[in-house]
Amino acid sequence: MAVLVVPISYLNDAIGRKKTIMIMIIPFTIGWILIIFAKSVYTFYVSRLFIGVTECLFISLPMYIGEISSPNVRGMWGNALAVSVNLGFLLINIIGTYNSLLVTAYICLGLCLVLLGISPFLTDTPYFYIIKNEEGKARKTLQYLYQSEEVEDLYKLIKSDVERQMSEKGTWMDIFSIKSNRRALIFGLFLRSSVALSGAVSLTAHGMEIFTDNGPLSPQMSSIYLLSVVISTSLVAAFTINKFGRKQSFSYSCLLASISLFILTIYYWLEEFHPDLVVTLSWMPLFLLTIYAIFYVMGIGTIGILMMEELFSASIKSKALCLCTFANCIVSALVNEIFNVLNLTFGLYAMFLFFSISCAAMFVLSFWLVPETTGKTLEEIQQDLKK
Repeated sequence: MAVLVVPISYLNDAIGRKKTIMIMIIPFTIGWILIIFAKSVYTFYVSRLFIGVTECLFISLPMYIGEISSPNVRGMWGNALAVSVNLGFLLINIIGTYNSLLVTAYICLGLCLVLLGISPFLTDTPYFYIIKNEEGKARKTLQYLYQSEEVEDLYKLIKSDVERQMSEKGTWMDIFSIKSNRRALIFGLFLRSSVALSGAVSLTAHGMEIFTDNGPLSPQMSSIYLLSVVISTSLVAAFTINKFGRKQSFSYSCLLASISLFILTIYYWLEEFHPDLVVTLSWMPLFLLTIYAIFYVMGIGTIGILMMEELFSASIKSKALCLCTFANCIVSALVNEIFNVLNLTFGLYAMFLFFSISCAAMFVLSFWLVPETTGKTLEEIQQDLKK
């Protein structure tokens, strides 16, 4: 997947955000078709490769959402992306738990075909149309998005912002040589990597290993329950993040997640070396992971995705998101490997301790690496980055 982020970044600028998103649905569709007709394990490997390609959607989707949303609702619509990701995890857990692999593949293929059928009716962003000098389409898009014929002032404001941002060359070197771009990239790399470093990716992927049949719920039901909590909390986070701000929400999310994970570390250490002390506390892991999930979603899990649509200038946005997505893939792979090594070498307590320390470090770093963007236009954010 990582080798495709560069061509995908060019597609966003060449054919638009909408068409790039449509193209990314195709590998999903091919992946599920391969699973349906798979006769060997190698076909599953190829299928996983196709489905993995769609990680590139995290280049296009933040751009699309950020460019069609006004500042007062951008947080809410940006949060919708995080909700959608978690909803996908929940659906595949429910479908996969109660159906065979073949039935699951047919259902997911059907969902892909529905997306392919709906996506042509979406509009592209006014920013893209202005970049391509298609002023008529830009005005019509704004009229559609704001449900008003009176969009001339807004059009002129967006056009002025885009022209100012596009006056920069927007080369790969400009990401590093221009101060505002360089700062935005550092912030973006930190925020995008924070999702994996917080432990959420590994905990989702290895949920069956963490939960045991001794708990209040089966491992499968525990995963479904936790994802339901995540989605429910995400709906609340859309409002709290706007109220408390991106920076404060992220910082406190890291701190409280770190505390939750440290208590889990103590529990699993006791289970490893003094199991008699926790024999009546089998409910504890699910309870603490519920607390962790709530704190994670209220900041890290939402803002780590949301701010990808806010940080970058129009001239380098697709390239910068390409680098952030590439970095996220590398960090996620490394964190998963660390999970396996710590779990096999020491036990679950070592893994939870690693993520607790990681969240604590992110809490400290957030004071320098998370800018406040709440309620600001994309151009105002760029001006702040230049200071």
